Amino acid sequence: MSATHLEVILDVWLSLDGDEAGDEARRLVQWLREDTDLRPTTTIHVVDTPGKPGDMGPGSELIQVAFQQHGVLVALVGVLTTWIGTRRRNVTIRLLVREKEKEKEVLIKGAKLEDPTEVAARLLRELNDHG
Repeated sequence: MSATHLEVILDVWLSLDGDEAGDEARRLVQWLREDTDLRPTTTIHVVDTPGKPGDMGPGSELIQVAFQQHGVLVALVGVLTTWIGTRRRNVTIRLLVREKEKEKEVLIKGAKLEDPTEVAARLLRELNDHG
């Protein structure tokens, strides 16, 4: 492995539920890309998913955030809780964290904001318990 290639430790997938989730997903991607704590340590991609049978219009957008250091998860959850606190509409962020063969999902709801450090610690603890 070359010194410039970083092995991805955590792979986080975000999806939004709520009114205008597609527009909100695009706003969230912009917010994440502009965050000075996340920018140098993360890779952010948007993945369009196909709509379900019978849906009108396109499917939802998934946001992939990949990074190497576990500490970045605390920063990411902090950015997400700050962002969701600025929304006027009721938005829920579905956060799926994958580490190697393990994964854990948590919901961050605008109506019930939690401490980012606690959410990140719980996710990492539960990932480790599955190993």
